[in-house]
Amino acid sequence: MKRFLYAFFAAVIVVGATLPTLANPAEDCSNQSGYVEFGALSVPSSIEPASTVDMNGELLNEMSGDMDADAESTEFLQKLHCIKLVEYETSAGELRSVASNVKSLTDKLLSGGWSSFFSMNSGNERVSILYKKGPNGAVEGILFLSFEQGDAGDSLTFINVVGGFNMSDLGKVMQNMQGLDLDQLGVPGPNSK
Repeated sequence: MKRFLYAFFAAVIVVGATLPTLANPAEDCSNQSGYVEFGALSVPSSIEPASTVDMNGELLNEMSGDMDADAESTEFLQKLHCIKLVEYETSAGELRSVASNVKSLTDKLLSGGWSSFFSMNSGNERVSILYKKGPNGAVEGILFLSFEQGDAGDSLTFINVVGGFNMSDLGKVMQNMQGLDLDQLGVPGPNSK
C-alpha cells in the first residue's frame, strides 16, 4: 500500500513538473462532482503554502500533446478536468487548528457519496485517499489528504484530481512510471536521502 501511495503522489508531481509554467490558474472545477473545496480546511491565511499546483483540462490536454509519453499517460491526461495540489510545511503547532477540519472534511465527503480507498490514523498522522464515482462508473474525483503534527513541524498535503477516468487508467500510468528515475526529475523517491 505504501508503494501505491508513493506512486500516486509521484504521478501527480511528475505531471505538474512537466508543465512549462504553473502561472495559469485552473478552470473553475467547482461545478464538477469530483471537486473538493480546499478552503474547507480553514488554513490560517498567515501561513503560505510550501508548494502549489493548479492545472485545468486545457493545460492538461495541451501538455498531453507535447509530452513524449506513452499512449496510456496521454489518454489519462486527456480525461482529467483539473489537478490541485497544495502543500504546507510549518513550525510545530502552526497547523494545530486544522486537525479537526481534516476529519470534518473527510466525514462530510464520506456522507456525501465519496468512498474511502485508504485511511490511516497513527498518532499525530492522518492520511486519507477518497474517491467519488459517477453514475457511469467512472471515477470523477480522487482526494489525497495527509496531515501530520510533530515536534519538528506540521505538514498538510491536499491533492484533488478531477476527471472522468477508470482506476485501471491510473494503474496503467503508474505501472509505466515504475522504471522512471524520479530523482533525475527532482522528485524525491522512497529511497532518496
